[in-house]
Amino acid sequence: MLYNALSVVSVAPPLADPVRGTDWISYLAWYVNGARWAFESIAEIRGYTLDPVEIPEARPTRRAPAHRYLVDSLRARSGDASDYELAGIGRLASHLKRVDEIGAQFDADELAELANLLGHRPDPTTPMPSSWRTSRLPHRTTKRRWCVCSTRACSGSTSRWRRRPR
Repeated sequence: MLYNALSVVSVAPPLADPVRGTDWISYLAWYVNGARWAFESIAEIRGYTLDPVEIPEARPTRRAPAHRYLVDSLRARSGDASDYELAGIGRLASHLKRVDEIGAQFDADELAELANLLGHRPDPTTPMPSSWRTSRLPHRTTKRRWCVCSTRACSGSTSRWRRRPR
């Protein structure tokens, strides 16, 4: 369980601020699956039953033709299996196409669930409080290094850095 929770924390920085060559979809999969497995473990330990996630019916928006064109074009260009970066961008385009189809319903369901928990419907356009920002998460200081100090004003010159995960 700890591994899954730590996986979520460790892949958050490259998801929030990817550099060229980042396989964003792989990081997203580690993030989502790590969180899911951690929650499933907690539920099993505590004796909770989790409801399965229902996948909403696809309702493409008026941007669907652009997403479809992008996905089809990238698939046509990614015939060379050695171009890993292009294949990753193709997976990202497919993800964005799927978000266009079902993302609005997931967002609405999440806001309804939050309203039930909080007693009011949060406004998703309200900026998060500064105390919630990721100032204590590792942040990118150079192309391949992530600082693990506790300040966003870091120049990366301290000795407390680690190599960015690949």
